[in-house]
Formats: sequence, C-alpha cells, structure tokens
Amino acid sequence: MLFGRRIWKHLQPAEKDSLFGVKEEFRKSAAKNKLSLALGEYHTEEGRPFVLSCVKKAEKTLLEEETNKSYSPISGDASFLSLSTKLTFGGSAKNAVAFQTPGGTGALRLGGELLRKFHPQAAIYASDPTWPVHGKIFAACGFAPNSYRYLDSDKNAFSFAHMAADLEEIPDGSVVLLHACAHNPTGFDPTREEWRALEEIISRKSHVPFFDMAYQGLSSGDFDADAFPVRYFAEKKNPLLVAKSFSKNMGLYGERLGTLEILCSEDETDTVRAWGEEIARKTYSNPPIHGARIARRILETLEAEWKKEVEEMSDRLRGKRKALRESLDRLSGSSHDWSYIEKQTGMFCHTGLSRRQVDLLREKHAIFLPVSGRVCIAALPEKDIARVAAGLADVADICAGL
Repeated sequence: MLFGRRIWKHLQPAEKDSLFGVKEEFRKSAAKNKLSLALGEYHTEEGRPFVLSCVKKAEKTLLEEETNKSYSPISGDASFLSLSTKLTFGGSAKNAVAFQTPGGTGALRLGGELLRKFHPQAAIYASDPTWPVHGKIFAACGFAPNSYRYLDSDKNAFSFAHMAADLEEIPDGSVVLLHACAHNPTGFDPTREEWRALEEIISRKSHVPFFDMAYQGLSSGDFDADAFPVRYFAEKKNPLLVAKSFSKNMGLYGERLGTLEILCSEDETDTVRAWGEEIARKTYSNPPIHGARIARRILETLEAEWKKEVEEMSDRLRGKRKALRESLDRLSGSSHDWSYIEKQTGMFCHTGLSRRQVDLLREKHAIFLPVSGRVCIAALPEKDIARVAAGLADVADICAGL
C-alpha cells in the first residue's frame, strides 16, 4: 500500500547490528546442524537461555505477593539500588549516586549523556577491540570514536605496554572506558598489579574512569574478586562511573535490568542525581519494575544461593574452555598454539580469526560467529565442542596455506 506522500524515501538502510544481524542470518539459513555462537547468552545443553533457580523462586514469590504494577521512581527501585551499590563497592558507598536503567546499554547511554552535558570537551577512549555497540552508544551522545590499544594481535594476548602507553599519550581529563572483568570480546583482563599501574596513570592524568561491568561473578566465580578494579579505583578516591548489567549473572536478558552507579564528591551527589533523573525522564522516563523486583528479592533473601549458582556457571565456562583447547590441540598438533583460550575468562573466546575465516566457518561448517571471530563459550553445548574445534582448526589451516 502506498500513501500519498512518502516521507521516509530519502533514508538509506541503517547498518545491521553486528550481533543480532548474525542471529537473523542464522535464522534464515537452511544449513543442517547449524550452530550460532554469536549472541552473548548463557545457554543450557539443549541450546536454550538458562533460567537460574533463584530467579524462578523469586518470581514465584513475587507472583504470590506483588500488589501493583505502578511506575517506579525515575531513578528506580531505591532498595534494589542500595543492594546493587553494595555488590559493586563491597559496602556502603554514601557518595554513590545510582540509577536503575534499561539494561547495561541504558546505563552506558545515561552515563554518556551526563558526561556529554558536563564534560563536553572531553573525549571518550574505548579499548581496541571492544563491544561493538560501545562506539554507537557514545556516538549517539555526541562523542567522536577514539580508542586505546588493548590486544597484541600477533600473540593474541593483552598488551599492558600498549594500553599504558596510550593512556599516557591521550589528552588529560579524557574519559577512559574500562571493562571491569571478562573483557568483551577478548576475555583477557589485566592482572591486579597491572590494574594498580593503570590506576596510577589514570589518576595522575586526571582521566575519568568509566567501568562497564556486565559480567561480575562470571569471570572468576567470585563477585568480590571480579569487582577488584572498581573497588581499587574507588579506594584511591577516583571519581568514576560504573555501568552494570544483570542480564548475564542473573540471566535477566529480556527484563532489561542495569544500573549506572556514579561515585563523586558528597557535595555533588544531589546535582548528579537531579540531572540523571532529568535525562532519564526525557528518554525512557521510568525503568521497568519486574526485573528490579526479582533482583531485589534475590539480593535480600537468596543471595548465597545466587552466588553459588553463578560460581557453578563460571566453573562450567572454564571446563568448556579446557575441553575446547584440548580438542584443538589434538586436531592441530604442534602447528597451532591454542593455549590462549584457557588464559581468557568469562563468556567469550577471542579466536583471532579473520573475516575470511569467519565466512569459511559458516560456509563449510554451518557455525555462525560475528565478524570479530568471537566465540560465545557460554552458548557452546558440550556435545558440539569437538565439532567446533574441528571447524576452527580447519579454517585456521586453510588460511595458513593461502
């Protein structure tokens, strides 16, 4: 059906999301035995998103006791936010201003909008590589894309030397986006000593640390250990921002539950809160209530059970890494060093595959990855580990011979 006027005809198609685009291609594929390891979801062995037992218990209680579906406050559920900041900082943080947001993406966007308003001359620097949506979020806030080196591509390893050198060179007062743990997409994290050295540079250069913490608990299995960088920077009195997501460690993907937690001087808290609420009101107005109520119930009454489940999830991820690495070693012999797989942590494996190798993996083996070559270990069924290893070894050997 055509209308009398076409008001959108001048628009060109927008670029497809690099991750959800793969999901759509996977859906359309007629290949038999196809396998997608693109999206960052923790799956059961049957390939379905995993629902934690503590989430089921919390929801059952809510179903019986919930009395309203009224709007939340603009900043979100105050009790949940208090529990969330405790999880982040390890105790009470009286100088923390917290906002409940629609997922970690909403937290990053709200933080970006606040920074753009009050630090309009600052530049934001993200790791290279990083989660591909980071650049889009901050570009939408008006920031030009900038990056610091993170990966030694020749060794497929974290390069502290490159990162430290770049943080020394960028303009003073820059915003530095940091992955608190389980770096996405590489899985490589700095050591504690390296974090301490990075903090010294960031503090001395008056940079603003902005942590993306989407995987607390899933990196090491220990929530306190995974929060070390954030807590260390806070201990050193750095003003900072933390964008958190409960999509992964509570499995609340579709509930869109995140937080933006800002540590600032006590005399700044009221102003920061007021402007955060002003921006939120004009974008999403009020955050969703259901996910926050689930999380609040878990943190109030089921925290030990939740942390035990997350520890088991983390252990399972390490087991899959080990099995994948061993399968690759058996297939590749001494021609390839796959040891980096077990040096990475979290839900993802950075394979170092080229775009051509990713395409070959899809064409020859019906294994779907994003163009970055990132494998979602959390979505890899144990029964398919040998098959994925065979595909990875095959495309590595093919391209090595070109």
